[in-house]
Amino acid sequence: MSLPPPAGGPTGADVICGRGGKANTHEGNKMFRDEARRLKDWYESSSKSEKYAVSAFLVDFVKRNGGRFLARSAGGKWEEVDPDDARKKASQALREGRKAGR
Repeated sequence: MSLPPPAGGPTGADVICGRGGKANTHEGNKMFRDEARRLKDWYESSSKSEKYAVSAFLVDFVKRNGGRFLARSAGGKWEEVDPDDARKKASQALREGRKAGR
């Protein structure tokens, strides 16, 4: 079981799930998007089953660097998201900016 985030909120290594300014400007999200850009060519040239592995690799990158994928609960507390939701977020980040017709 994972530990809850510190009382002050997400750390700089964490990825904030959600939309908007806080998620876009958070240090962990910037690192996550930078790594997704580095992996994009690998992802786009992969088969469907390999794409899953690339997105899992991106999730592992965040975790190896001490980060977690966090979202606010209905009660307003930060909670770690389900591992499958983290991988789906990684897949979405790897698809961002794809050319039309792909």
